[in-house]
Amino acid sequence: MSFAELSSQRAVSTSGGFAATKVASTPGSVTAGNFIVAGGAHEQGTFPSLVISAGAAADGVGWRDVRSRRAVNGNVFSHISWAQILTAGACTVTRTMKDTAGGAVGAYGSFSITEFSGTPYEVTSSDELGTSTSPAPGSVPVLTGDLLLGVVTYRVGGTTCTQPSGWSLIGEQEAYGADQPHHFAFKVALADGTETPVWTLSSSGIWLAQVVVLRPLSAAVPSYARSRVVNQ
Repeated sequence: MSFAELSSQRAVSTSGGFAATKVASTPGSVTAGNFIVAGGAHEQGTFPSLVISAGAAADGVGWRDVRSRRAVNGNVFSHISWAQILTAGACTVTRTMKDTAGGAVGAYGSFSITEFSGTPYEVTSSDELGTSTSPAPGSVPVLTGDLLLGVVTYRVGGTTCTQPSGWSLIGEQEAYGADQPHHFAFKVALADGTETPVWTLSSSGIWLAQVVVLRPLSAAVPSYARSRVVNQ
């Protein structure tokens, strides 16, 4: 069974400029058995740990930080994470930036969330850093029904970011300055093969792009043909 997004649950983090904590809440109650995804970026002079948590709706098994990357020369960070929902109800995702000692530390950043049906597991991921108008995280192999999650962040003002053809926007914060920009999008693979997504920036600049492939947990269980042996 492939994944399906509940698009009405999309939300972008509160804008707060330089702050240790940013928050995003789903507009409606989440459903037990589904999962929440979060993708975004932040800017900080030292490498902080990234703590993403939800309310009682999704904190039973915690968040999987399936991809977190720092672009050293660009001094920007990006992340994609997900959490299984154990209990239906209101869901608030709080991202807290922390220093190496575990204390909260301010940072410019933003992220988006949405809800999907199903139970996923991570298959593969890829990320790249560059300077151009075409952020591209690299190629990843997929099977039909796989969920691709991609996030792009950049250090260039006055630009817009557009997702690849066939992808759907989850959320974005394009303004560079008040918050570190991000563009979070997804695609459900329609066929087996290789995906090579490319985003588009309206102005050239330093960018960081990453993609993660999630697969339905049911696809991890092989199906074997059964035969019956009759003793003669």
